[in-house]
Amino acid sequence: MKKRVAVEQTLRNVGQFLSEKGYEIASLDPLSESKAELHNVNAVIISGQDENLMGMEDTKTRVPVIDARGMTPENIYQHLQQLEQNTDKLQVSNAAREQKAYKGYTKTEV
Repeated sequence: MKKRVAVEQTLRNVGQFLSEKGYEIASLDPLSESKAELHNVNAVIISGQDENLMGMEDTKTRVPVIDARGMTPENIYQHLQQLEQNTDKLQVSNAAREQKAYKGYTKTEV
């Protein structure tokens, strides 16, 4: 599954770098009212220059928002890799918990 990130338009160099690393890039459009580019992304990367980029202050998203201030494209890539590892560990942990719960389930007769 290809990883997809939304990147603020002013961070073209970051988008290019991540694209070369295999990420699909969705460009954050400040004129977008639907915020459609925020759907189905693994993370959102902003420059941090505008504290309320595109009204994101009131936009709900369940993915990490990375403030790129002071970070190189390599730093951002490493941050994304760490997020992926943490997500993978969480998924394995949840799967193990579900399997353990299933094994402990006993069928009762009615």
